[in-house]
Amino acid sequence: MRKKSTRLLSAALAVCMMLSVLPVGAFAAEPGAEEQENGVSAQADTGTVLDNTKLFHEINTAGTYILKGGDYARYYTDDDGFPQTVDSSGVNIDAAGQDVTIEITGEITGFAGITVYDVGTLTIKNNGHTVSSYGQAFLKTLATVHTHTYTIYVNGGTYTTEADGTQEFMFDLENPNATVYLNDIKYSGEPTAVYNGGIAKITGGNYCSSSNSWYNSYIATIRCANTTNLTGATVSHTGGCSAVLVTNGATVTIEGGTYSATGGAGTADQLEATLYNTNGHLEVNNATVSGTKNKGAVLNESVHIWESHTETKPETVINGGTYTGSDIYYSFLNDISNGVLGNIGADTKMTVNNATVTGTDCDAIDNYYGTLTINGGTYSANESAVYNMRGNGRSTLYINGGTFTGTEGGCAIYNSRKMCINGGTFKVSDGGSESTTICNEDELYIDQVGEMVTAISNPNADANAIENIGMLFLKGGSVTAPKGNAILDGVASMEITGGTITGKNGIKLKEWSSSLTEEQNLKHTIKAGTNSGDEADIYLGKNRQINIAEEYNAQLTVLTEDPSHGRQVTAKTNGTNYQNNLNLISKNENYRIGYQKNDADKEYRYLIAQHTVNAVDAEAKVGENVVSPTDLVDADTTVTVTAKEIPGKTFTDWTVKLNGVKQDNPENILTKPDANDPTKVTFTMPDADVEVTANFKGIPTLNIGDHVTANIKDSDAPVPSGSAVLENTTVHLTATAPEGQHFISWTVMVGGEKADNFLTQDENDPTKATFTMPDKNVEVKANFEGDPTLNIGDHVTANIEGNDASVPSGSTVPVGETVHLTATAPEGQHFISWTVMVGGEEADNFLTPDENDPAKVRFVMPAENVEIKANFEGNPTLNIGDHVTANIDGSDTPVPSGSTVPVGETVHLTATAPDGQHFISWTVLVGGEEKEAGDFLKQDADDPTKVTFTMPDKNVEVKANFASNPTLNPTLRVGDHVTATIEGSDASVPSGSTVPVPKNKIVHLTATAPGQHFISWTVKVNGVEQDPTFLKPDADDPTKVTFIMPDANVEVTATFADDPIPEPDPVGPSDTGNIQGAVSAVVIGAAAGAIIYEAGTGIYRVINMPGIPMPSNRIELAELLWEHAGKPEPVSTALYSDIDEGDTDAQKAARWAVEQDLMKDDADNNKFHPAFPVSKLRTCLTWNAAKEKGLFDKTEE
Repeated sequence: MRKKSTRLLSAALAVCMMLSVLPVGAFAAEPGAEEQENGVSAQADTGTVLDNTKLFHEINTAGTYILKGGDYARYYTDDDGFPQTVDSSGVNIDAAGQDVTIEITGEITGFAGITVYDVGTLTIKNNGHTVSSYGQAFLKTLATVHTHTYTIYVNGGTYTTEADGTQEFMFDLENPNATVYLNDIKYSGEPTAVYNGGIAKITGGNYCSSSNSWYNSYIATIRCANTTNLTGATVSHTGGCSAVLVTNGATVTIEGGTYSATGGAGTADQLEATLYNTNGHLEVNNATVSGTKNKGAVLNESVHIWESHTETKPETVINGGTYTGSDIYYSFLNDISNGVLGNIGADTKMTVNNATVTGTDCDAIDNYYGTLTINGGTYSANESAVYNMRGNGRSTLYINGGTFTGTEGGCAIYNSRKMCINGGTFKVSDGGSESTTICNEDELYIDQVGEMVTAISNPNADANAIENIGMLFLKGGSVTAPKGNAILDGVASMEITGGTITGKNGIKLKEWSSSLTEEQNLKHTIKAGTNSGDEADIYLGKNRQINIAEEYNAQLTVLTEDPSHGRQVTAKTNGTNYQNNLNLISKNENYRIGYQKNDADKEYRYLIAQHTVNAVDAEAKVGENVVSPTDLVDADTTVTVTAKEIPGKTFTDWTVKLNGVKQDNPENILTKPDANDPTKVTFTMPDADVEVTANFKGIPTLNIGDHVTANIKDSDAPVPSGSAVLENTTVHLTATAPEGQHFISWTVMVGGEKADNFLTQDENDPTKATFTMPDKNVEVKANFEGDPTLNIGDHVTANIEGNDASVPSGSTVPVGETVHLTATAPEGQHFISWTVMVGGEEADNFLTPDENDPAKVRFVMPAENVEIKANFEGNPTLNIGDHVTANIDGSDTPVPSGSTVPVGETVHLTATAPDGQHFISWTVLVGGEEKEAGDFLKQDADDPTKVTFTMPDKNVEVKANFASNPTLNPTLRVGDHVTATIEGSDASVPSGSTVPVPKNKIVHLTATAPGQHFISWTVKVNGVEQDPTFLKPDADDPTKVTFIMPDANVEVTATFADDPIPEPDPVGPSDTGNIQGAVSAVVIGAAAGAIIYEAGTGIYRVINMPGIPMPSNRIELAELLWEHAGKPEPVSTALYSDIDEGDTDAQKAARWAVEQDLMKDDADNNKFHPAFPVSKLRTCLTWNAAKEKGLFDKTEE
């Protein structure tokens, strides 16, 4: 019902009571009353007209009845002037098996509906008219005591609701014995069009409902709790619920038609699917179904997700049709995704036959914990076309044909439980995506049964047709990935017993971080089928092995990610010696696949490395076979190498290179089988290409460059350049520099290669060196360059050690000479540093300074040009503060502030404190940066006001800091209207006075100001204002505080304000009695006045305020007045700053009292002063003023 329902009920009860006491004669029939018996008007030409004058029309007999257009609601106007509905006119049919026809001939509003108790056949004819029901179903079949069946036909018309929050169904078909035909009905409203608890046959029509304002999991456009057939209907729902809901074990058949549902603003657990089967049998034939932002187009879901319950076993069969969905939400629990079609929950069963299903931003079909069978059809989605999800138990899915496509990065199949594929085409779109066609995480069987063909493909680069991290059983079908892996296998298990596998790699076993056990390796088996790959038939990732069964006899190529000699390729099997017959070809370059049987009688295949042997000036053999440089030799093979004979030379030793890298210790590789014949060696072939060179020697020659002489030890005869020198001969070399040049280094070539550290230089003369002649040719050259120059800057003088003569800037200086430099600062400046360039580059730490004078340095002349400059700057200044004097060590003359002081001078400072003050510290700035005074200044041991420091090369500023001498006791100053008492003394400190107070004494303060009210305290300690927490207030009186006296001067003032709340006029003009007596009492003497005041206010209260409590402050008075006025709303919604914002009653009471001119406020400061006390007289006067204004109900007067 609508608002004011309680008042309507009261009114109805009142009417009933009045009627009960009226005499029977009051109900005497008026003329013509017999014509309206049972609410049925007189017969019209085509039937009996049911008008809108009766509350309910009772139909008890067969016939045709007319519902004309009009408003069937009955209204009245409430106290506020709003129209309210008493009730609406409707029809009750209890015709005891007789046939009834109702014709609707016009637009109807406010209709209370047709309720059927019993009838034979009811036919409702509506030729396109709109019927609007109010608060009731248009048609309701009651489940009454009548058990016989009846039939209802509703033909045509448009039906809608006048939403009042009470109507649930437009067609409420609750009688299980009734068969209802709804033909070509149009419905729009909220929330449910049809509830069927009997047998419903719905043909055509358009049913549209919404549930935007509220949510219930049992709401749907059509809710089926019993047998329901829908043929060619259009059914839709917006707001989150279902278009069709199947419950209570109902059997529902849908033939064609269009069904849609769109989710609302609710959360995922407040959304349902377009067709939602929770506990029944649903069959959908060739329908068009869509779901948007809900739980899918069709959802077959058990309420008991993880348990088997006999009462909840929904089953859905889909035959043909088109099903689409986008932005599908998760179902039931947030970790269970949902698709366009969903089969979710224990004991659920869904069969899909030749349907077309498309998912956008969702899966096409999801199966969770139930059994799903797909027989043909087309399925695609940009997530997964089919997703068989994990559950606490088993989710089983069977695919018997169909086309399954993953688009825009989605996969065709994602299996996390048990899936059997017996036929079908599975693919992903060609878009460069690396998505996988079929992802398996648990148990997947692939075969092609009967005439069905199974084809799994992926056209994209580096993508997989099947990715398996579970148990994969491939029995038949084709698996193709021309640019990727046909099968990418994890570490669980795989068994290939048939099918055709084709790809860039046929089967790729993923790499693993560590070696698998023998048992794990045996779980990845190839028994039969055809497997081929462009790069390899089998690709083994790191640490992976393949198990090839004995019955497999086709050739397989194998490529390993981590090839190495001895790397195992196949899993070990107990020795039946079949693995030696496996036809395996290595695709790893320089490897072949060998056979091994170990001591445990287990056989396996492994990689054997193959490399070349290049014998230089020698011959290599394996056994009796000569090895050419292009032949491949297995690793671990014994190779024999023999040096050739070369006329005029003799063999010396061997050089060995592995993969082109020369080995420093070839003897660790080569073995000499004959100790007396070093020209013949053997080695075991490593996992690398080998080059073995036989080395020979002749007599080496010595070549020397210009300005170099050579002689043999113990002989002064020079050795000409190009002479032959016997091995192990000691050779002496001497380099003589040309005029104006000097020796810098030697260059040596031995055997055509540069040799560093070959010569032994003379300790005192690098131009002399010796060496021992090796077995190779030697070439020696001396390197010279011109003597370097010395360039010096202004104010710098230079001289060579041992010679006082100055060296002019730009002179050449022999290498190795010691040069002395002296810098002389210009007038008013001082030396600060040296800048040195050696060979054009700045050189640090090049100069050796004099220990006592940094302006004097020396250096040894290098082989490069040297440029030296002395750097100077002006002497720094000394700035001193007030009451500070300065003088230079050795001079009593004061140094004025701002004077320049030579660097290094000792400066004495003295601080003299002004009268009434004392010295406390120094502040020092050096170069503009503050320094620790204790680090920079050296203090006099007996007098901290005297210090010294050494003048640095930066400006210095020194300031002495002083403080006032302390008084004996700190002082307390109290402001006007403030009095103080000191702990231990009864004397009062008068307002406006200043007194000394000992430290740590407790001070009591009191603020008083006649005619004013206290606002706040202000405290300053040594002139600095303090936080209010400095004072400890009295719990009951903020004008009284205490504090503990610090060791500092304290000033305390109190702030007051004039009382902004003048008392209102004491009485109104009509008040003359007891109040005048009370007012008069105020002006009488003290004792008598008190007695008369109490008597006057008491009498007034007895007469005018019986039982009314007396308020103690302003807010209690305001609330008393406001509550007795009925708590009216004030005009203003502004809030007072001194009343709690959350206390809405206090805010409203205060604002209303001011608006009614009963009380005043502090408008300038937006305050009401709620705690300000009020007298009993003031209460009585204000109460009387409110009554005079007529603000109280009559009952209060």
